[in-house]
Amino acid sequence: MGRQSRQKRRSAPAPAVAPTRGSERGKSELLEEVDSLQKTLREQTAAAALEREPPHMERLVERQRRELRRGAADLLLEHKSLEDARDRYADLYDFAPIGYITLEPNGLMEEVNQTAAHMLGLVRARLLGTPLLVYVTPSDRIKFLAHMRRCRSGAVPAMCEVTLRQRDKSPVPVQIYSTIAEGRRVSAVPLDGPRFRTVLIDLTERRQYEAEVARYQDRLQSMATELSMAEERERRRIATRAARQPRAAPGLGAHQARGDAEAVGGGRCPRSGQDRGSTGTRQ
Repeated sequence: MGRQSRQKRRSAPAPAVAPTRGSERGKSELLEEVDSLQKTLREQTAAAALEREPPHMERLVERQRRELRRGAADLLLEHKSLEDARDRYADLYDFAPIGYITLEPNGLMEEVNQTAAHMLGLVRARLLGTPLLVYVTPSDRIKFLAHMRRCRSGAVPAMCEVTLRQRDKSPVPVQIYSTIAEGRRVSAVPLDGPRFRTVLIDLTERRQYEAEVARYQDRLQSMATELSMAEERERRRIATRAARQPRAAPGLGAHQARGDAEAVGGGRCPRSGQDRGSTGTRQ
């Protein structure tokens, strides 16, 4: 009996124990501690990896620094070359031997170089935004307006010759040559239209040369006319003197008659062959 009762007590299941608040709190603390340990382990592993490879990282950083220095030096050289090119082209534009103007479709001057400003007789600041038409002589304004119409219609390059008037100075004859400014960004205003690169070529020296050539031609023509008239007068004089001489005898040949005629022109007596002046002296 006693043995059987002991076996029953051993085989009977143990009663379930209900969880308490203290046990739940201990489990969460353990989980947090495990997470903290894993995080610390990861950080230590990363730090150990960095400590194992410091030379490689230093070489990489140093190489990147050298590349940045070279790139900065190249950029400085390129910037300096661009500034030099800008200055050269600015000097070439401003002090070119011919005038450069950028015209808007309505004829306003947007850009003017120093040579063009000198042709117009004003400083560049006072010319910007003003119409070129007001500096053209009234007799040539119709030609300039026709020139601008050809530019706006696309019939470029366009060319015309007008005379510019300067304040308190003599007029300047110029040749205007215009073409469209290729590759230039036009204004955002829809009706603004393209710009026109315009060249002003001073024709003063050419006009003076043409006038001098015309004077020489007139002088040569006058000299040629006088020479022709002198030759005609001489021919008439010779013919008159030959007509006053007695006719040649029938026995004289054509050669003798021709010699007499030539002697008349040379001041010799046809028969004796002596100069009239010398004959009178001998007498």
